[in-house]
Amino acid sequence: MTHSLLEIPSFLNYNYQWLLKMASKKNRHEKTDKNVDQGKAAENQTSASVAPAETKKKTGNGLNVFLWIMIAVAIAAAVLGNYYFSQTATLQPLYIRIALVLGCIAVALVCALLTTSGKKFLKFSKDARGELRRVTWPTREETTKSAIGVAVVVFIIAIFLWFSDVVIGFIVNLITNV
Repeated sequence: MTHSLLEIPSFLNYNYQWLLKMASKKNRHEKTDKNVDQGKAAENQTSASVAPAETKKKTGNGLNVFLWIMIAVAIAAAVLGNYYFSQTATLQPLYIRIALVLGCIAVALVCALLTTSGKKFLKFSKDARGELRRVTWPTREETTKSAIGVAVVVFIIAIFLWFSDVVIGFIVNLITNV
């Protein structure tokens, strides 16, 4: 086999080099993560020898139930208050209805974020934001080239489908003699 058969086309070569670059970054992150994990394990071993092992604290189930009830009450207050003030529209201005609904939604959101599920959601959001910061985004030129390529392919497929529709319609008209 000659060397020319093994060469990578230029458009694939860029992607191949990008993949190699990303793999090397991943390896670096894994190495640092292992070092951090080993450090934490060492800390845990030393702290375990000094202090007795603590049992997991039970999360505030009562507080969670209370917060979910508060969320339901806030949403019900928003719906019922909006309905009540819509019936007395001549007596109350619109901004009172808007303030009531927005205030109840704000109370419900704050209560939702204080629940166990809300705390997990906040942690997930922070982790996702951190991952987004690590993403290697394409350059403006790459994005433009990709968008133009997609537009051209969509246009070609649209022309093909239109032509197929015309041909099938013509054949159906010939068969049915309409």
